[in-house]
Amino acid sequence: MTEVAGPPPSPVHGRIAFVFDDHFDTDRIIGAARMHDRRVHDPDYLQTWVMHDLDPGFAGAVTPGDVLVAGQLFGFGHPHAQAMRAMRALGIRTVVAESFFPTFECNERHAGMILLACPGVSAHARRGDPIEVDWRRAIVRLPGASAVLTAVPLTDHEIACLQAGGEREWLLRAMRGGIA
Repeated sequence: MTEVAGPPPSPVHGRIAFVFDDHFDTDRIIGAARMHDRRVHDPDYLQTWVMHDLDPGFAGAVTPGDVLVAGQLFGFGHPHAQAMRAMRALGIRTVVAESFFPTFECNERHAGMILLACPGVSAHARRGDPIEVDWRRAIVRLPGASAVLTAVPLTDHEIACLQAGGEREWLLRAMRGGIA
């Protein structure tokens, strides 16, 4: 399975692949029962089941650059990484949510996922609509709803990590002396 490589575009132009409710547990993305399957680390297996219980056609309809939108505390629950690893493999690198569960946020920033907390986004978001996410300026545009929303700005460190391809990559570069 391909992990995030290199810096993401800014702004991100895509469409809304899915709108999740408040307190969504990401284990539901591949199905909690599948978390106990011995193949849970197999990329082909994960891609087969991503969102299957919520929308069986999801994986086939996703295009690289699509964005996930969610309500409050997206990523609530256990800190399993498999679901979002499957999303990244499908080309989804951005989640805009009202707020994030702290453990999820920490893990996904480490992996290079763009995460923007944007109050009010779920009220304007409709699945399939276009979305523009300017993560450097913390602006979310939803042309279908004629909405321009201000997100919580990322820190300079978070921006540097995204530009490096994730915090892991940023740390590796720093250890090699490639970060001033």
